[in-house]
Amino acid sequence: MTAPLAHLTAAAQARHTASPAGTLARRAAGCAVVVLSQARTIKGALKMLAASSLPDDIRNATADLVHELSAHQAESHTNQKETSR
Repeated sequence: MTAPLAHLTAAAQARHTASPAGTLARRAAGCAVVVLSQARTIKGALKMLAASSLPDDIRNATADLVHELSAHQAESHTNQKETSR
């Protein structure tokens, strides 16, 4: 069985790998990998993140990334529907 957010987890992992070591972007992507791999929904991932003890800058950057990845995924899904018509 695949994780419900596996595609977003993979996208966050790719961002983590591509970001320079020690940067806020890399830390946020790593945190996104964790919450997306543990949650069943985007809302659940964001709730987990809100309950975390992360510093505010990392928590906010992670939430922004989760929103960005989910919006990009929703946009891709819409484009696929339009091209299959």
